[in-house]
Amino acid sequence: MQRKHLLILTTIVSGVFWLSACSPKVGKPVAGSTTPTVPIEKPYSAVQLEEGHTIYRASCGKCHKLFVPAQKSQDKWERVLPRMIKRAKLTEDQGGLVWAYVMANLK
Repeated sequence: MQRKHLLILTTIVSGVFWLSACSPKVGKPVAGSTTPTVPIEKPYSAVQLEEGHTIYRASCGKCHKLFVPAQKSQDKWERVLPRMIKRAKLTEDQGGLVWAYVMANLK
């Protein structure tokens, strides 16, 4: 009977650990670091857009399936990206590259 309880407890603890792996992490804000809430207005090169795509796949794909940018409207992306950039703890530059990649691939 005790072995059964130990197995159940181990399963619950493991489940909580794995479910919390994608939860937002709360930490102390770093002085001078901000997350973009609006797109950074500057032209991006093909290399930068590819870097944005790489960051998008690596950071966003950790917690959920990735969407092809054209699957959602620009309005939807403009509502979702600021929140997701913040949750992924991307730097301002990284967030700008992800934003640029998504916006460049809407059509």
